[in-house]
Amino acid sequence: MNNNNELPALNQIVKAVCKRGNDSKEEHLIRRIKTKDTTKGWQWSHAEIDTYFTLEVISFETLNN
Repeated sequence: MNNNNELPALNQIVKAVCKRGNDSKEEHLIRRIKTKDTTKGWQWSHAEIDTYFTLEVISFETLNN
């Protein structure tokens, strides 16, 4: 798992542990995308479809593709 503040490259798929509003945790395949819609300049997206991913990302690990 990634314990430091280093983010994956844009569009690199990662396996992330995510938290829902009710504090339950689940794993998702997501990727980081460039966007003008946030002050950070990037946003998480689902791995296979182009849509914003809104769950809180707790940690992630890069996949060996």
